Amino acid sequence: MIVGTNAFRWWQHYQNLGKTLDDHLDEALAGAAEAGLETWEPTWEREAQVEVYQTLLPRHGLKMVSVYLPINLISGDLDGAVSFGVQRAKWAKELGCQYVVTNPDPVNWSGTPKPDHLIVPQSQALRTLGQELNKLGVRLCYHFHSPELAQGAREVHHSLQGSSPDEMGICMDPHWVWTGCDRSQLAVEVFTDMYLSRIDTLHLRQSHGGVWSEHLEDGDLSFHHLFGRLKERGWSGPVMIEHGWMPETPVTMSLAESHRKSLSWFREAWEQA
Repeated sequence: MIVGTNAFRWWQHYQNLGKTLDDHLDEALAGAAEAGLETWEPTWEREAQVEVYQTLLPRHGLKMVSVYLPINLISGDLDGAVSFGVQRAKWAKELGCQYVVTNPDPVNWSGTPKPDHLIVPQSQALRTLGQELNKLGVRLCYHFHSPELAQGAREVHHSLQGSSPDEMGICMDPHWVWTGCDRSQLAVEVFTDMYLSRIDTLHLRQSHGGVWSEHLEDGDLSFHHLFGRLKERGWSGPVMIEHGWMPETPVTMSLAESHRKSLSWFREAWEQA
């Protein structure tokens, strides 16, 4: 099973130091490799990233099997948005990318739920994007955070029901399901069972009392049911460790060490599920 890291926590780390991940990407990739990870999932926005990663990924023995693609599907220009996504998928495929993980932009970042009249065309655009990426041999994976799970998770369900499993899979982040469903372990397990066949990739994070933890370990969320059901399916990844930092999150070790601990914990938890 291939296990890697999403760039989010590394981006936070350099931002907290008053620096940028772009300026320290070589150092970050070295840390991921030192942790024993195999793949790096960047936020994918610019064509210039292709040349940078063509140079740096081989230097550290890393792959790029997936990218995280922010996309605006509520601006009104849906054809333009789909073209935006297809072009970036083409760039990513040059580096061996197999999965494009996308979380359509929210109305705002304060958690306002999308109204129905924006959700319906967004779902149609996701379906079209999935169809176009299939032609490239790249898989579209729908990702979501707390706002999409509001009001009965109508945005998540409509987005998924508006496309077939062949057109779009899921990048499952069980912690966001837990958070967006009022910290419900049951919600995570029900969602897993409902959409098991569509889960293509994982983003993993843990917390204690709702505060993101420094590395994966036992905590608020149990992964046992999720891992067990995926094993029943014969699922083999990819898995992205996606640590996150909050002001209350302890910082007692390097990111390389925290990811090494998470990798070790994941392997043991997967084996025991």
